[in-house]
Amino acid sequence: MHPHAFVQGAWRAPRAQARPLRRWNPANLRELVYDGHCAEDHVSDAVEGAARAQRAWGALCLEERLAALDAFAEAFREHERSLAMAIAREVGKPLGEALVEARALPSKWEVTRAAAPRELGRVEPAGVEGYYDWRPLGVFAVLGPFNFPMHLANGHILPALAAGNAVVLKPSEVAPHCATLYVEAWERACATSGMDPALLSLLPGDGVTGAALVDHPGVAGVAFTGSRRVGIALRQRLAARPDVLLALEMGGKNAVLVWEDAALDAAAEDIAFSAFATTGQRCTAASRVLVHPSVADAFLDRLLRAAERWCPGPPLAEETAMGPLATEAAYEHFVRAQGERAGLRTWLEGGRDGESLERSAVVRSERPPGYWVRPAIHEVLDLEAQPQRWQEELFGPELLMERVGGEEAMLERANATRYGLATSVYTGDPGRFERMRPGLRCGLVHHNRPTIGASALLPFGGWKESGNHRPAGALTFRYVVGAVATLRSP
Repeated sequence: MHPHAFVQGAWRAPRAQARPLRRWNPANLRELVYDGHCAEDHVSDAVEGAARAQRAWGALCLEERLAALDAFAEAFREHERSLAMAIAREVGKPLGEALVEARALPSKWEVTRAAAPRELGRVEPAGVEGYYDWRPLGVFAVLGPFNFPMHLANGHILPALAAGNAVVLKPSEVAPHCATLYVEAWERACATSGMDPALLSLLPGDGVTGAALVDHPGVAGVAFTGSRRVGIALRQRLAARPDVLLALEMGGKNAVLVWEDAALDAAAEDIAFSAFATTGQRCTAASRVLVHPSVADAFLDRLLRAAERWCPGPPLAEETAMGPLATEAAYEHFVRAQGERAGLRTWLEGGRDGESLERSAVVRSERPPGYWVRPAIHEVLDLEAQPQRWQEELFGPELLMERVGGEEAMLERANATRYGLATSVYTGDPGRFERMRPGLRCGLVHHNRPTIGASALLPFGGWKESGNHRPAGALTFRYVVGAVATLRSP
């Protein structure tokens, strides 16, 4: 393992007085996964080296860049299992989920490669002697999250490189080892394709490192996936630099609407999956469920049965559905929240996963210390008792249920949060879904399917404080390039 920065095509040792950066396995706090240092001292070298490499890379035609980047996807395929193992060990994701993420890396390239000629091609409108085309921004900074430490960063990096940019990656301080393996795949791809390895730099570190990168005058674009608090701080930090293109994806407090004509068995399974997969640490996780009163009791029975299958267990065990939370801060925040029950009726008691939870052999087995928690389901009886509970993203396996009837009331409650990322509507009436869809103030609307899971062929992003109208997915190319209009003399 290279426990430091990748700058100007080479791994660099920490400089004097560099602050330590360590990461332990959240499922086994005795296992040190990463032992390195923060790399803000290397920011200038990384950005300047990236800018030099970008000039030649951006001058290539699109077809040449796409052909060269094929080697990156191949490097992912060749090391799929080791990438997945790194994800499981560093962030506690069950290995089955981690393999899905590892396989998504080359799949994202296939979609990006197919879309690039269409998204980056010259446009010649009828009725004007002219056209417009696209130019790379230059050096693009990617500030990655921990919950999908490779996949979500990859979703910014591949389009940015394909469009002719260079990239500097500052991964989450929770997942520096995953980022190291990702960049090692890049290094192998460059060795076989002839790409300049300085086109992608790695700066492990914390918020200080990220701030130093964002502040560098050579950075022309920034993509961030993470918390609302940090997204707002980035917006403020770049207020005096309107030339820097900022793309934000900042999470959600996502609602599911269950109508009286819904298929309740399927809805309950989907909603448990949406709430508890990845231990609730997804920006699109279901955290609120609005149920029509006429079916609320029947739905609740099914939901509790579905939740029983989401038992915490060792990430590397095949039968494990849910691993630990990723950090001590998340663990303490979740446990503290479960003790705050004013205005709630508890149906499934979340909190620390102790010896009392005996639903499966996996849970009863002896485990090393880690950030283990149990899923929680609470029914909201008094919204005024904890007004922020309905607003704040907990980022853990908690589901709040409320009984609501009528389309207008459902829309009002679904939208009653500062976020606007994902909503699911369960109804057997397609007409009702189409009536409700325009009133849901969010970027992702699902009909009879989970809130989690998205298509790379569609946009991915949120409204309100879930983002800033720079959706990723199919529209990622829109924020890694700038348009140039050209007019000809008649």
